[in-house]
Amino acid sequence: MRILVRIVALYLGLAAPCAWAQSSEAPPSSPAQPQSSTKADSAPDPKALQALRQQIEDILTTLKKKPGDQFYAQVNELQLPDAKEWFSPVFGAEYGEAMAQKYTGLWPRFESSLENSFKNDHDRKRTDISVRQASERDLMDLSKVTSAMQTPVAMYIVSTSRHGVENSLSPGFYVFVQGRFRCLPLSVFRVLPGVRKSRVRISGDVTLAKLVNAVKPICPADAHVKGAVVFRAIIAEDGSVSELTYVSGSPLLEPSAMEAVKQWRYETTYLNGEPIEVDTSISVTCSQGR
Repeated sequence: MRILVRIVALYLGLAAPCAWAQSSEAPPSSPAQPQSSTKADSAPDPKALQALRQQIEDILTTLKKKPGDQFYAQVNELQLPDAKEWFSPVFGAEYGEAMAQKYTGLWPRFESSLENSFKNDHDRKRTDISVRQASERDLMDLSKVTSAMQTPVAMYIVSTSRHGVENSLSPGFYVFVQGRFRCLPLSVFRVLPGVRKSRVRISGDVTLAKLVNAVKPICPADAHVKGAVVFRAIIAEDGSVSELTYVSGSPLLEPSAMEAVKQWRYETTYLNGEPIEVDTSISVTCSQGR
């Protein structure tokens, strides 16, 4: 009987460590920390999701208490401590340096966009935080981004709502760097080949108000017609006219009208603090040359 008791005790002693190994929870004495690097297609780390949710909740709580300097400091902490040091190992030297430069140039305006986003959430009482791992619905070419990573990194998306309604998507993608989550503007990924630019459709009347330089077209001397020529246009991120497609108007006026409109310049259009392309229409009237 004593031998049987010893055998059972020995079995129970060996089984306990095995139970920890099979459990999804870590032992209480050594909790896991949010991971900064993991395979992009792996299941999201629940501890990372919770840590990011807590960080965003802290920012909204600060807004509720209204200590201004602390709020701006918390938003500023969403910036990468060293952009080049992060982008180069993740995307390699060829693209990493260009992405770091773009990130640094975008950050001041993007930071302002983040501040406004948090303030709007606070004012509209959208304080229910939802966090998930980024997917193709957030960036159509996300697979091209992840395949370009030399060091795979998990990226997360934050959205806010009020009692499950009025959902608002916060700007940017979040990554875990040096103990905190940092935010990346979506447009930094467009340095990578095959990642398309953001583009919005805006009416010609709206874009006309953002026109800063217009060259007037001159009708050809032998063209005995007048009137408007209409184009479909793509306005680039820098405000230049990158594409023009003839839509209507006298074909005799099209060449001179197109030559003039190609020189037009607009204010840059921003979405969530990021410069984007604009798909619009342009109507221009040729004036009779002397």
